[in-house]
Amino acid sequence: SDLLKTSNLPTSVLSCTQAFKFADDGSILVVSDNPQEAIAKMQTVADYISGWCKKWRLCVNCSKDKTEVIIIDPHISATKSATLPKVAIGGRPLFYVKSSKVLGV
Repeated sequence: SDLLKTSNLPTSVLSCTQAFKFADDGSILVVSDNPQEAIAKMQTVADYISGWCKKWRLCVNCSKDKTEVIIIDPHISATKSATLPKVAIGGRPLFYVKSSKVLGV
């Protein structure tokens, strides 16, 4: 969570972003009334994380079931989520999923 607190992310992104950490796992919550806006803000966060990891020579595991994107919106079906823009870290696309296991909860 310190990663986002000390970041150079725009205030518009930080104001709707919350980070959660447990051991070596982390989750980032981005809130928006508009899915397209949420995805754009999540991509800004992903770009920052990618740059931060590159600087410190770390690698994000973008394998399925390791790094995922969940969109919670009753108006977006699983079929429609497949047409949404992909969020990527370091050029590697993240997977859209319906649910995810959050460790420590």
